Amino acid sequence: MHILQGEGKALPNDLFISSDATLSEIKFNAKNVDGFNSYVYTYNIPVSGTFVPNISFKTTSELATSEIIHPLSAPNTFSK
Repeated sequence: MHILQGEGKALPNDLFISSDATLSEIKFNAKNVDGFNSYVYTYNIPVSGTFVPNISFKTTSELATSEIIHPLSAPNTFSK
């Protein structure tokens, strides 16, 4: 067995690699989050009532992958 050290196979010439994993917008119940900044990672948004908020966002790069996990219940409530 012969093992070569190195970085592996060459990447294809048409491969585009982006390092931009920022968000371009965040929406809370279909409204833009006030004071949004793509380099701020935590937002505290007051919520009243028993509805489960709807949160959405867009990535700056179309090539970025993302996932959102919505809450299962409204704040200060619980489900059995």
